[in-house]
Amino acid sequence: MTQARNLHAFAITLLLAVQTPFAMATERSSLVDASVQQLEEMQADAEREQEALRQLVEGVSGGGEESQNKASKAVTGEGESNETRAAAEMAAALRLKHNVTRDGEASVARVLPVREDGETRSAFQNVMRTIAEHQDPGRAIQQLQAFVTRYTGHRDARVALAHHQMLAENPTAALAVLAPLTTPAYKRTHPDWQAWFWAGSAHLALGNLSKARELLEISLTKQSDRAEVWVQLAVVEQELNSHPAALQYLDIAARLAPRLGEVHLNRAYSYEHLGKIAEAMRAYQAYLVSDVAEGNAATRPIIMRRLALLAANKVAKADP
Repeated sequence: MTQARNLHAFAITLLLAVQTPFAMATERSSLVDASVQQLEEMQADAEREQEALRQLVEGVSGGGEESQNKASKAVTGEGESNETRAAAEMAAALRLKHNVTRDGEASVARVLPVREDGETRSAFQNVMRTIAEHQDPGRAIQQLQAFVTRYTGHRDARVALAHHQMLAENPTAALAVLAPLTTPAYKRTHPDWQAWFWAGSAHLALGNLSKARELLEISLTKQSDRAEVWVQLAVVEQELNSHPAALQYLDIAARLAPRLGEVHLNRAYSYEHLGKIAEAMRAYQAYLVSDVAEGNAATRPIIMRRLALLAANKVAKADP
């Protein structure tokens, strides 16, 4: 299961590619123990192997193209509404659990004082524009840290700084900058989900699974239709070796964001762990047509090779 574990670790890093206001991150780890040159060679090989592997997988799964399309829809949750009833009901239960109110949130949306005058707003926009243009993680942290030092109550700047500290693999620093935004009073009143999400992700990266679960659950009480939060909760359950629970969270995430790549890689990992090889193969296939896979050519041959291995093993077990 070592290679599956590596793929699962990469599924966590794919959170970086999610297009939220401040892209997500947890721990960073390699896809497999391979050099850049090896990955390039694997990609070149994949051009020749891809069609053969597809035929192999389809032959093992059975049913031809129509069956495969149905399986893909079953995995991705295609056709479901943007926010599932399960997500909304679970979020309501979590509000009771964590004593979080939704009443009057709009009136306390800026509990932490922020002077949003024209100068401050322009200054923050300039910082974010510069960060986007230069794509320099170290410089981004420096600029955001300077901005937060000057405007200590600026929520968006703190969340952005936490994001970049997570990219720099510094969850402890992320927790420190988020501390003013995750107080008990804010848990009860403030509607922003991102501070709680990032704090939960930081604790997950540090291995504090109980605290990670608590904070991620609070994030869901604020906004239950964020697929990335459900994915992070699933990762917590996977780390606790509770794969059935992880799959329940991933089912919700798949309906909210059918083309979110890390949903399918995490599903594949849990299915493999539970010995459900056919389901794992369909999850890998769903990943291959996800937005992340289409934009990340280096990962495709590795997933294809994993599919081929699972298919070969399935054939071997089926032979008398």
